[in-house]
Parts: sequence; structure tokens; C-alpha cells
Amino acid sequence: MGFAAIYVPEFMVQAVVRAELRVEVATNADATLSGRAMALIDGNAAPLFSVVAANAAALGAGIFLGMTKANAAQFAGVEIRARSTVAEKAAHAALRDVGWSVSPRMEDRAADLILLDVAGLSALLGTEQQIAELLVARALECGLHVNLAMAENILAAEVAARGFAGITLIAAGEEAARMGGLPIRVLLPAAETAETLE
Repeated sequence: MGFAAIYVPEFMVQAVVRAELRVEVATNADATLSGRAMALIDGNAAPLFSVVAANAAALGAGIFLGMTKANAAQFAGVEIRARSTVAEKAAHAALRDVGWSVSPRMEDRAADLILLDVAGLSALLGTEQQIAELLVARALECGLHVNLAMAENILAAEVAARGFAGITLIAAGEEAARMGGLPIRVLLPAAETAETLE
């Protein structure tokens, strides 16, 4: 397999959790944020603050993107935090370090996604499964829970990383069969395009 894609789901939330957990670990506090429902708010002024990101637990509790901060604060058990572009930059830098630790040929596709050329690395690092597990473990060491996909086609690897949790290995010729059931929003992450097609 020639390419690997590493995708960080709920990137903005993970970046904030990662930053807060690092502070908690440094101060010997109880690191419990990673399993909680969390929503991030952003805006220019207090009345305009709205939810810009949320993890699956918060969405399951009824939070939705665009909800005002006041409405989101009424949900018991949902942690409300401010979006942190500094934490996002640090998380993205860590993601890039994970990629470079295995391959010098990396494409920085988005804040939450990198693509790696992994052709020829088997002689150094083992099977595709072993390379995938190594990358996932290194991401976890950096405080990031990632989805990783490997395929012969770079676009197939990217779509699979966005669409499937955990590690996904797609053999050449199996791309359509493996990804045919994914929703359009995964195939076309631009919200406007996906809405139009749906």
C-alpha cells in the first residue's frame, strides 16, 4: 500500500482536551476530561458566542453546532470550553511530528489530516498493519486519538480515514466495495456540497 492518511476526529475538541490534560498531568490533577461530553464555543462578543465544535457525547446529549452558549450551558453533564486556536496549532504540530517520525514524504492536507507516502517502508518498519499500529501508538503518545487508513490510492486513504474509526487497510481494487456505503458528507467534507447532493 502506497499511502497512509491520519485523521483526527473531533479535532478542535481533542486539541482542547489534550491541552487541559497536559496541564492536569503537570499539576498531578485527575485527568478525567477525555471521556466527558464537551462543546466548544467561539464568537466575537458574549451574546454572540455559539457552539462551533462538540464531541459525540455532547451531540448525543442534544448539543448542536450553532447553538448559543446560553442554551448549551443548560445541558447537564456537558462541559463548555472556549475554542483554542493555540491548542489546535499545538495538536496539529504534534500530528505532523507523528507523520514525520515514519516518513519524510508527508502532505499537510488540513489541520486534522495528514497524508503519508509509505511505499517502501515495509523493509524498515514491518507490515502495513505494523506501520499503522506504530503511527496510531505514536499519535496516542502525543494525546491524539486518530483514525488511520492505508491504500494504494491517496484519495481512498483520505476518505477511509475520515469514514472509518480505528485502522483501515484497503487492498488495491477493493476501494469501491469498502467505501461504497459511506455517507456523502464523508466523501465530500465541504458542508455546502454535501448538503446540495443530499
